[in-house]
Amino acid sequence: MQRSGPLSEVATAHIGIQMLTALQSIHEQGLLHRDVKPGNFVLGRRPEDASKVFLIDFGLVRRHLMSDGTPRPQRGRTPFRGTTHYASVAAMMGDDLGRVDDLWSLAFTLLELCRGRLPWDNMYCRGLHGEQKERAKRKVMEEKKRLIAAAVHPDPLTSRTLRPSGR
Repeated sequence: MQRSGPLSEVATAHIGIQMLTALQSIHEQGLLHRDVKPGNFVLGRRPEDASKVFLIDFGLVRRHLMSDGTPRPQRGRTPFRGTTHYASVAAMMGDDLGRVDDLWSLAFTLLELCRGRLPWDNMYCRGLHGEQKERAKRKVMEEKKRLIAAAVHPDPLTSRTLRPSGR
């Protein structure tokens, strides 16, 4: 989804419900998207679909349920799949992914839609290689862990972890 600046909370909630419904639909079909991000959601082209949100780009889809409906066995370490900026911490660590990882990517997507940016936007330095790239990746993972801790805190509005790191 292309936009300029943050969306209102009402608009984010309206779009977010549609995004979640689209994601739920593929999960119920036994699939993981593995690349949930704003660019993989679009509004309908036809006038009657102009306010409907659709999930696209199924190039990284993987089955999470076997044909009989049982969960697919977990794999060990796996190569990274997705977009680092929106990936779950587990994805960045090379863990096998599940539905929860798509949901974390959706949460990061909605946070960006509502705030206009993500807390780790300035930590990415495209074009880095080797150890510099690994250091930047570790910083982003720490920021994501901090955000997750705040999100699951019993009272997230008073959680100290919501304060920007280093302050």
